[in-house]
Amino acid sequence: MTLFLAVTGGLLSIRTGQLSAERTVIAAKYVAVPNYTGRNFTGIKSQAVDEAYMDNLMSEMLTAYNEIRGTGYDVWTDEQVKYTTQGMYMKEADWRAYLQEKYAEIEKQYAKDDTARMILSEIVSESELLGYNELDYADMEASVIGQLIYGNGFASEEEMVKSLELSEEEYQNMVEEYTLQSLKIDYVTEAIAEAEDLQPSEAELEAAKKEHMEGVLEMGYTEDDDYYKEELEHWENEEDDYRLFLMAEAVKDFLYENNHIS
Repeated sequence: MTLFLAVTGGLLSIRTGQLSAERTVIAAKYVAVPNYTGRNFTGIKSQAVDEAYMDNLMSEMLTAYNEIRGTGYDVWTDEQVKYTTQGMYMKEADWRAYLQEKYAEIEKQYAKDDTARMILSEIVSESELLGYNELDYADMEASVIGQLIYGNGFASEEEMVKSLELSEEEYQNMVEEYTLQSLKIDYVTEAIAEAEDLQPSEAELEAAKKEHMEGVLEMGYTEDDDYYKEELEHWENEEDDYRLFLMAEAVKDFLYENNHIS
């Protein structure tokens, strides 16, 4: 069974061995990072947003609309479109054309993000973890254990260990490996962000929040719906996590823009 673990950079790749002083570009407290700009990488191609893609998208959005409104429409009507878009679009065909253009850009962004993650993964794999802060390790270990259990569909630690037929030593080794891998990713990301001054500003954080909430509205929810309120509350309560996420995104964007993508 393959286990999945979500981390800041979306990565778990790691290579053992030491990084020579000659190849080290950043020598941070806990990590040594090699050259991370001006390198050659093969980019990931974006998915085509064709008619089949749009049929599936419109169907998924209609299902969400029916669930939210308690209706049972089989197809989008102009009246539904007018209501959902708050009068911005009067015809289903016009809204579909807008969404097709929008999602073509979204798929291009997904391909760019995947390419940037691949670049960061390679940089991380070539970096050397020199050590770690004990508090960082404890926090990451707790996060790793939770993700290994619940992110892979288990109800408890005991169930996961039994299902995978792991000994206590094997389980502890697995947790340690994933924890160190995740710390390495975070430390490399933070080192590049600090070196390139990529920490998000308050204005950038607020803009990201606005964009996220506008996306919720585009899904058909209103500001009075519980889901919208829950998303807004979650953003405000987890602002530090979003700040780290934006930093990681800025690092990936930097790596994409400062390497050669073919």
